[in-house]
Amino acid sequence: MDKHNLIRTQAYVNGQWVHANSRKTFDVTNPANGELIASVTGMDRNDVRKAIDAANSAWPAYRDLTAGERAALLKKWHTLILEHKEALARLMTMECGKVLQESLGEVAYVLAPFGGIKESGTGREGSKYGMDYFMEIKYLCFGGIS
Repeated sequence: MDKHNLIRTQAYVNGQWVHANSRKTFDVTNPANGELIASVTGMDRNDVRKAIDAANSAWPAYRDLTAGERAALLKKWHTLILEHKEALARLMTMECGKVLQESLGEVAYVLAPFGGIKESGTGREGSKYGMDYFMEIKYLCFGGIS
């Protein structure tokens, strides 16, 4: 998938891509060369409130999913990120002006269990969560599946 296919100029609210009510936009440029990447919708306080309300309304349905159902959603998300890691890294490089190798590292980092808990046993830097906690959560959420 081309990095440009990942670019969205609207906000995802309540299951739909929407413009701000004001129709205002702002430009996102590549800091490395000043090139315009896209003009994206500029949400105001009322737009954000609608998004928060939609998220709150969606919470009960997600909360009531079983651990296995939640795990299936997370695995699907993981698969999609892995499938499009190159395009995501190139997009991150365009947006942030960093080198591609660093962006690829960030994509790999979010693919690690729980955003970077290390399976080496050292745990997340600056965190109380170590290997024992990771293994307990892995077992509860994924039934011990690797």
